[in-house]
Amino acid sequence: MAMSYKRLAGPLTATTSTTSIYTVPQNTTTVIKEFIFTNYSAGSATVTVYIKEAGVALADGHIMISDLSLAADETFSMSASVVLHNDGGTASDTTSDQIHIVASAGTAINVVMNGIEDA
Repeated sequence: MAMSYKRLAGPLTATTSTTSIYTVPQNTTTVIKEFIFTNYSAGSATVTVYIKEAGVALADGHIMISDLSLAADETFSMSASVVLHNDGGTASDTTSDQIHIVASAGTAINVVMNGIEDA
């Protein structure tokens, strides 16, 4: 297996609709090591991050970060060690763990996610 440290998602702007920002590739284990959130707007905003397991519907029980509040022009970096898997099937909602995000404002918070893929 080849391990690769890389940017897994972003920079991207979180929207007010819950959106998948990362799906584990086929035959891969991923370790998320860092999230970086930046509020580039003039007002405060929140972001919520979900870890959705393969094959299940997204639910509140998947929330990892709940309504993280960021002031105007604030950046927040968080270290993590979150392990995600793909069961060997194609990368999809039913075979891959996923990261989803949602923000309180659609043009406020940028997200970057860094980690390691082991394929």
